[in-house]
This record gives sequence, structure tokens and C-alpha cells, in this order.
Amino acid sequence: MDYRYAELSDLQEASARYIQKEGLRRRGYGVIVFGVLALFIGFDRPDNIFSLGLILIGVFLIIEGIWGILKPSPSAILVHSIALGLVGVWNILIVLLFINSMLILLLGVIQLKWAYNYYKEYHYSDSLVTDISQNEYIQTANEMINDINSMDIQVSNDLIELKHQSTIIRILMMPYIAILLINKTEEVAALSKSDFQLTMIPDENNPNIAIVASPIFKNRFTIEMEYYNRYLFWKGIDIS
Repeated sequence: MDYRYAELSDLQEASARYIQKEGLRRRGYGVIVFGVLALFIGFDRPDNIFSLGLILIGVFLIIEGIWGILKPSPSAILVHSIALGLVGVWNILIVLLFINSMLILLLGVIQLKWAYNYYKEYHYSDSLVTDISQNEYIQTANEMINDINSMDIQVSNDLIELKHQSTIIRILMMPYIAILLINKTEEVAALSKSDFQLTMIPDENNPNIAIVASPIFKNRFTIEMEYYNRYLFWKGIDIS
């Protein structure tokens, strides 16, 4: 699918699938953290069968988390849920039978809660394809992101940039659609030309910079006046 000629609904679907995929990848990192914690607790007391089991579970969590990062899919969420549920129960049993540790007990409860949340998310995500990274929508989203990141904003008149603290949003202004890219790869979104609105608040201290607000943003952003004029031209607003 060539995003430059795609319908808005297709680009919005591509954006949503990309965000889901990145969310699945981040969950893989979380599982790896729990795996490292399991190894730490297990090696701290390697003198009983429960600690040995915890070490094995920790290794499994790390391997499973890496798999979830490389192959984000609904099945990865289900395995995350089972793995975290297993290690949560294991930690609680260790506390009940061997170690009087409120910290490990709390960790076990948190892991069970994460396991339950992942299980609910698995049912919510069952509309995704088996391997989401191979989905056509994901490929379209990656093309949008790569193109926007590779553009030179100094010479690309259909590109503008908004800034707020550490957040940078690049907007590609196509004939009827605006594509928003947050912090290079963090999030991507597609809006119709009519739905993307910026309202300027002049900065008296710097005539080359404007402050803009938009119904789709919680914060106000700064924008160079050159880029704001590009936006006005794209919207068909007279800037003379």
C-alpha cells in the first residue's frame, strides 16, 4: 500500500497497528525485567528447590521477553500472561514456605496483576494477525515513518515541526491528510486536513517563533514562523 495515495481510514488503521506493535514490544522489555529479578532472587538463595525453579523461570522469562520483542503478536501477550502468572505464584509460595519477605510477596502480587492485565489484553488484541510485524498496515506505517524522518525540513515545504520540551512532532501535510510523527518512532497518527487545526499565539519576545495550540494536543507547542506559514498555505489561508 502506497501511503501517498491511500485512504484516510487505511492510514489510521496503519497508525493504530503500529502503535499496537510498539506496545507489544515494550511489554517484552517488561517481561525481561521480571526475568532478571527472578534470577536475582533465585541466585540469592540457591539452596532450595523453589530458588532453583525461580532461576529456571527467570531464564524462561528473559528468552520469552526477547521473543516478544522480535516477534510481537497476540500469542506473545498470552505467553507473557502465563509466564508472569507462573513466576508470581512461585514468589508467593517462596514467601509462604521459606522466606519471610514482604518485598518478594509484593513482587509476586504485582506479577499476578500484570499477568491478569496481559490476559485481558490478549482477548482485546485477537483481531491482530498472527505475526503483526509482517502485516501490510505495519509496512505502510514504517514507510511513512522512514520517509518523514528522512526529509530535510529546510527544503520540504510540505513538512513542519512542533516542539514542546523533549517532544518533537513532525507533520507531513499531504493534499487532504496530515500525518503526525511523534519523537521519530514513538507514535504516528493520520488526520484529515479539516481535523488538523493550529491556532497561533504570537511570541512577543521572538518574532520568528510562534506558540500554537490545537484541540488534539494537551500542551502548547512552539513553531518557527516559516513552518507556520507553510501550514497556512496548506490550509489555503491568505498570509499576505
